Amino acid sequence: MYIYKKTGKQVYAVGHYDPQGKFVTETVHPEKQEAVERVHYLNGGIEPDVFSNAMEDLYSITMNLNSMVEDLNERLSRNRKQL
Repeated sequence: MYIYKKTGKQVYAVGHYDPQGKFVTETVHPEKQEAVERVHYLNGGIEPDVFSNAMEDLYSITMNLNSMVEDLNERLSRNRKQL
């Protein structure tokens, strides 16, 4: 399991402990949030940019589906009036 720890003023090391208890650094970050995001990714989470892009795609798909449903409802309404 990866963790982060503050190793200096505005320095955050991401890494893990080996079986002997020694901390093995994977990356170093100047911002805590960067270290948090890296740990999240290394422990199986989604990369923030990938997640953001997926959310934008899902939003677009949802809006398109909503528009299609509205169009179908209008067509159904017109067809019912014609009957």
